Parts: sequence; structure tokens; C-alpha cells
Amino acid sequence: MGEDFFIIINGLAKIYIPIEFALEGTKEDVFRYREKHDTLLIPSSDPNVENWDFYETIDFNEETNTGNFKIRLLEARIEAKKGSAFGELSLITNKPRAATIVAIVETDWAVLTRKDYEKIIQPIEERMLNDKITFLKSFPFFQHLSKQILSKLTYSKKEIVFNRGNTVYQEGDKSQGIYLVYEGEFQVYKRWEIDKIQNYQRLGNYARKLMK
Repeated sequence: MGEDFFIIINGLAKIYIPIEFALEGTKEDVFRYREKHDTLLIPSSDPNVENWDFYETIDFNEETNTGNFKIRLLEARIEAKKGSAFGELSLITNKPRAATIVAIVETDWAVLTRKDYEKIIQPIEERMLNDKITFLKSFPFFQHLSKQILSKLTYSKKEIVFNRGNTVYQEGDKSQGIYLVYEGEFQVYKRWEIDKIQNYQRLGNYARKLMK
């Protein structure tokens, strides 16, 4: 449970979010996922066990050496730099911490107790959190999610600023996530082959003739 609010004075930390997903493949694929991603094991609530097993075998085919696995990990989503603040979600909602924060270099922190946080910062943080939730709610695919889940999602999102002329991604790039436009405008370009365009033009001309 949260009792303090943190601000980084100097240094760098990573914010790890609990994730759970299904993976189909071999056990080597399961361990390879951990090698390719910045992850931590989830601590166990059992005093005799340090961490939970990070995968569960749903079914496994001995002949093909493949199966379905449920993966549970803490995955790094955001780097918190000088001036970053966190810990407010647990203080506002009175729920357990929704993320794990790990200092990755020597880091100095300013710490506010719950009492000081509620007196000085909480009203501002609540307005900012509600603004973020309202923004997420404006997208149809988030509207069915509860306020609690959307609050946790605010830890997963990363704010990026693009200047005029910057390319967000190019056709054919590997997907790294989804982009939600908070402010501004973007142009979307699609690569077309000339012969396909000519075929579409011919179809369009033919359709117009039929309509006459």
C-alpha cells in the first residue's frame, strides 16, 4: 500500500508494469521473450518462495515440443528522469501500488508523506489523472474499461512530441504499440503500385459508365 509520493531530484529509474498474456510456441520461445524484453519476476506473497513462476503451461505437445503458455511478468514501460514524479495513484485510490519502480543508477529522491501529499499536491494530481482518463475515454476501444483500469493505463503510456515533418513510423516497420493523438494533426501515406492504381481507375471508369 502506498504511503509516500516520490519525485526524482537526480538520477534515472524504470517503471515496471505487471503484464499477463498468452504465448504459443516452445519453452525456448518463452525464455527468449524474457531475453528480448526488460522484465522482472513478480515477487511472491509466500515467505518461503522468492518469486512466482513467470509462466504456466496450459497444454503441451511432447511430439512437437510446443504448447500454449500463460506469461506473467513485470515489464519496463517508461524511464523516469529528473523531475518525474510517481506514487500518486495508490494515494488517490487507496489501492495497492500498480507499478514497480527501480532505480537503475544512483538516484536522489524527494519524498512526501501521505499527509503532506494530500495537503499540497493531491487536488492537482487528481485533476491531471481525471484529464488523462477523460482523454482515454474519448476513444471507443477504451470506453468499456473501468476508471481503475484506465488509471493503471496512465502508467503504461508514454508521451511523445513530434515536430512538423517528423515521421512517426513507416509502412513495413514492426509495430511497437498504438499512438493516440492528444493534439495536432498527422498525414497518413499509403504505398500503391502503379498498375494497381491504373486498375482501380479502370474499375472506376467502368462503374461510372454503368451508372449512366
